[in-house]
Amino acid sequence: MRPLPLSLLLLSLSPSLLARPVATIVGGQPTEAPTWMVSLQQRNSAVNNSHFCGGTLIAPQWVLTAAHCVSDEDQNAIAVRVGDTDLATPYTPVDIDQVILHPDWDPTGGTFRYTFEGDIALLHLTQAQGDTVPSLASTEQQAALTVGDTMTAIGWGATDAAANFYPDLLQQVTLPYAVASIQVEADHFMAGGNVGQSTCFGDSGGPLLVDNTQYGISSYIQTDSYHCGSAGSLAGFTSVAYYRNWLLDLQQGLNYGNFRRLSVAAGQTGQTDFILRNDDNQPWLLESVQSESTLIADCTGVLLQPGESCRLTVGYSPQQPGQNLMIHTWFSALRDDGRRIDDDLRLYAQSLNATGDNGGGGGALSESWLALLALLAMARRRRLAGNKV
Repeated sequence: MRPLPLSLLLLSLSPSLLARPVATIVGGQPTEAPTWMVSLQQRNSAVNNSHFCGGTLIAPQWVLTAAHCVSDEDQNAIAVRVGDTDLATPYTPVDIDQVILHPDWDPTGGTFRYTFEGDIALLHLTQAQGDTVPSLASTEQQAALTVGDTMTAIGWGATDAAANFYPDLLQQVTLPYAVASIQVEADHFMAGGNVGQSTCFGDSGGPLLVDNTQYGISSYIQTDSYHCGSAGSLAGFTSVAYYRNWLLDLQQGLNYGNFRRLSVAAGQTGQTDFILRNDDNQPWLLESVQSESTLIADCTGVLLQPGESCRLTVGYSPQQPGQNLMIHTWFSALRDDGRRIDDDLRLYAQSLNATGDNGGGGGALSESWLALLALLAMARRRRLAGNKV
């Protein structure tokens, strides 16, 4: 099976680069949305159905999705919609206060977007949304899968192979677990292979299930043509089992939004917040905080008791049109039992040029090395751009 070269699509890239599109459901049928099914929406859109990616509520305040869905967006531009079958109906958006990307995902479009390593993210909601959630597959459960086992993908992605039509009603399709001999990343697995049945644009971030257990996160498609569900095409899914411990540790320990993307006018100064939250049953001491930029609010020396949080505020100022800044802020935290966390909070200040567009070198549509996966995720966003207010 020959992966689709990026040079044949939207960017002029070397034909040697592999293109792996993202997911949309082709050949499926409408289904009722589980109470934990999530649609990520473009905030401030003039249409109700401004869906661009899927997700799963895996705890009352935690949404699981693909990293490529959210690493190209300011979290303030994302509205979360939970448990709705019909996206044409009005809804009250749920806000996000943390975006947590897996450390292996490069949010500026570097080499990890060729492999899609770490294509997984958690979003923390400001309001709890319910108690019914799917189970997360274990490594033992994934290892027990055999070729041909039926799995179910659900989403609001395109319903035609050329991705011209996007449904209001949630769709589902049955995909067989694929042969294990196909070369994929250690943190991904493949499903599908039936002509005319596939995930496609807009399904990214959504779940792949067996009964009520989530095994995968829709990540990309490997295909011989421009179309979803073509002969020989397979869908790639980030393995939930592979990252299960990472997901559980974040929900039960010290967690923190580790990435913010902002689009700002040239020379504009401003500030943004990172929240450090203690969901552990032990106190955490924030020992030190250092930044490449100005720290307007510093959490150094704060002892976070269980259930408490601290808001760390970082300043920024891109210097000229097209100049993008990655500002690093490092912190150290210590738990009573001696466990330590040393990590990096990243602010990506993306400069707007004179026309108000993102400057080169950082945006999802401007980087020549961006994988087709991200482009396909953006395809739905572009269709909505004319509807923004």
